[in-house]
This record gives sequence, C-alpha cells and structure tokens, in this order.
Amino acid sequence: MNIDLEASEVGPDSGIDDEPIEPSMMLRVLRRIVRRPQRWMSSEWDTSRIWKFSFTAFALAVTTTIMMNVVHLNPLSPAADLIFDNNTPTGGDFGAHVWGPAYLRDHLLPSFRLNGWTMDWYGGMPAYRFYMVLPAIAVVLVDVLLPYGVALKLVGVLGLLTLPAACWGFGRLAKFAFPIPELFAFAGLAFLLDESFTIYGGNLKSTMAGEFSFSIALTLAVLALGALAAGLDSGRYRVWTAVLIAAAAVSHGIVLIFMAVAALVFTALWVDRVRIRWVVTTGVTALLLVAWWVGPFLMNHEYMTDMKYGPRPEGAEDSFWDMFFPLAAPLDVVITVLAVIGVLWSVLRRDKNGSALGITGLALAAGVYLARDSLPDRKSTRLNSSHQIISY
Repeated sequence: MNIDLEASEVGPDSGIDDEPIEPSMMLRVLRRIVRRPQRWMSSEWDTSRIWKFSFTAFALAVTTTIMMNVVHLNPLSPAADLIFDNNTPTGGDFGAHVWGPAYLRDHLLPSFRLNGWTMDWYGGMPAYRFYMVLPAIAVVLVDVLLPYGVALKLVGVLGLLTLPAACWGFGRLAKFAFPIPELFAFAGLAFLLDESFTIYGGNLKSTMAGEFSFSIALTLAVLALGALAAGLDSGRYRVWTAVLIAAAAVSHGIVLIFMAVAALVFTALWVDRVRIRWVVTTGVTALLLVAWWVGPFLMNHEYMTDMKYGPRPEGAEDSFWDMFFPLAAPLDVVITVLAVIGVLWSVLRRDKNGSALGITGLALAAGVYLARDSLPDRKSTRLNSSHQIISY
C-alpha cells in the first residue's frame, strides 16, 4: 500500500484528528532531487526514446572523452594522466594565476573578504577588484581535498570539459528538435579545438594560456541562456536563470558582455504582458546577485589597463574578413552556410530561440567592429576632452 508521507506523517502518540507533521526541509529537498529522475525512469521506453537516448549518450560521451584526452585527464590510467600529478601548472599567463587563489585562501577569506590590497606585485595592487574571483573560490574549495597544484589544474580544465555538455543542455532547455541539441555538443567541441586564436578566450589554446576563467564563464553562460529560454517559455526556472546569469557574469567580464547582449535579445523576442513579471523579477534578482562585484568593477573602470592587446585589423595583410573567417576556406564556407540556413529556417518557422541566436551573433559581430578602438572609459573621455581643450 502506498503511503503519502506529506499527508500522513504523525507522531507515535497522535490520534486520528492530529494535524499532519510537515516533512523536514532535508526531506523536501531530497524529494525534489529524486522526483524528476524517478519520473524519467518510470516513463515508457519505446523504440524512438531508446534511439534518442542512445545517440545523446554517444554524443556526450564522445565529446567529453575527446576533451579529457586532449587535456590529459585520465584518472583511470595514472601513466597517461597529467592533471592529478602534484605539480604547479604554468604556461602563458597561467603562471601568474598560481598566486591569486592562494592569496585569497591565506589572507582574504580568513578576514571574510573577497578582495583587498596587496603589496605582493608592483607597488601594490587591488586583488580581485579587477579580476574575477568566482573561479579562484572554486580552486580554494577543491584545494580542501586535493593538493593546490592539482586543484588549479582541475579548475583550469573545468570549462573545457563541460562546454560540450552545456551546449547540449542549452539545446534541450531551448527545446530544439532532436538531434540539434546533440549536434550543439559537437559544435561546442569544434569551437574548443579551434586553433585560429590563442588569447581571445574560450577555446583550448586560450585556456591553456591562462584564460580558464573565460572558459568556465562561457559554460555557465550557455547554460544560463538555456535556462532563460526555458523560463521565458514556461514561466519556470526563475531562480536557476538568475543564479546562472550571475555566476557567468562574475566569472569573466568579457563573457558578461556576451551574456548581457544575448539575454536582452532572447528577452526582446519572448517578452509580452504575461511574461513581463517573470522577466523583471528574474532580471532584478540577477542584477542584485552581481552588483557586489560588477558595481565596483564598472565604477572604477578608469583605473584598469586597456584589455585591447593591439589594434585589429593591423597591417595590409589583416582585415575584418580575416577576423570573422579565420579558418580554411572550405570550413568557413560550410560553417557560414549552415549558420545562415539555421537562422533563416528559424525565422521562417518563427522559432524564437533560433532567431535569437542569429541576432545575437550579428549584434556581437557589430560590437567587434564598433569597439575596434577599445572600449571607452571615463579616463580616456577626460583625456580626449583635455586634448581638445589644449588644441583649441
């Protein structure tokens, strides 16, 4: 006989007329965790579902295994594994990041702070005021169980290992038809293995050069967009959407820009009088969750160094065409044609999420062109005004 615990949990001495005892918070959380897997397992497994599940498992297993081999993560074969070797990661800017989480662990967190002033570099500098602290916190947490060098490497490759699965998750949450979410996983893998750039962030080479915060933020941003699309469609996932957007934003400032543009585009295509409350409450929650770091970061932007390493396009042999189409011509043609077909098909079918992806891509490409001379800040504005006054 099935017993409804929520309705019938009573004390040992209680009578029939006693009020039912509310289940504990831990029990309610446990029920929420197991409810969806139980429902998923108990539903009918017909031939179509078995085929779809098998292909999904294949896509995620292949893309994740490839990335594990590329970054030399193989816990089952110590001879082939480099991540769990107890040494210090270096290479590119990675060596500079070895200091930060340790300073956070040894000096800032014991004082209940996430940023502060240190004399360890230069003539003193503000630690984690202009750099993202969330990935560093992740290193500190892993360091509780594992040696510091191993913790750095595990967190360093975390974004690379999870991006294909996050791309699949976005496709599922945004309700793209099978097998598009699975193809998104392979597209995420292709992006990670793209060797046409080494420092812009997100791909394997950039991450190995020290941009691991970027790759973590990118994974979070892709999942956040999936939760946003699902929430705009169903009215659910308000908390998850706000938390994921905030986590992506405070994990890397450049991804924050991408996240903001994409979120505005998705919202603009979905919002109506029914959804406005969901949009406002989710957006305000996300803004409040990021304000503790993004606020001081933006307000003190004039004290930052310019993150534009060099002008592009640069020289007679460089052009915006080379920037936007950096691969071999056949690959560029295939990728661009598929992208155009996908966007046009989404527009014709009035698929809001597919259309939003296309508009986001065009908006970001325009942003690259408009920001080619670097992002403006108050310091440069004042300097330009002073120069104009002196010129007169």
